[in-house]
Amino acid sequence: MRYIGLFVTVVIIFVIITKDTLAAPLYQRESLQGVDKLAVLVEDIPNDLTEAGLDKYQLEVDTELKLRLAKIAITGTDEPVPFLQDLYVQVSGIKMGEVGYAYGVVVSFKQPVVLMSSPGVVCIAVTWSSSRIGYFGSRATGTIVEKIRGVVKDIVDEFINDYLAARQELNKEQK
Repeated sequence: MRYIGLFVTVVIIFVIITKDTLAAPLYQRESLQGVDKLAVLVEDIPNDLTEAGLDKYQLEVDTELKLRLAKIAITGTDEPVPFLQDLYVQVSGIKMGEVGYAYGVVVSFKQPVVLMSSPGVVCIAVTWSSSRIGYFGSRATGTIVEKIRGVVKDIVDEFINDYLAARQELNKEQK
């Protein structure tokens, strides 16, 4: 019973932290028009997940590989990021004793935006995001690492689909 309460607490905290990314903006796809190149940033992984074998750099490689296969240009480590455009991967999770893990994954795209109220002001904002929360029980097949890597890949696929659709829409408008 204690673990159920802990799981509910983790879910509530995750929802509070990611409430802005859970409510998808209306024009997420359109915000990707004109993006030619981006960087991939993966936030540090919580201890419970690194102890289980989840590696920040593996998530970065997984994400960059999917983007490159879709022919989306990635900035190099020695190259400045144009206008600070990045695909940001955030993984949170906690081990709940022997019963499993509660986890959350947020993938968001950040880029400069101009404030309509102050056209001279440019700031960085999330213009595309998708997230998942879940529970990985001790009786589940596979590992928590495989599960989270799969969830990240699924969300990156969503981003790629929206990115490619936005590029296609932009090409139609320019003709």
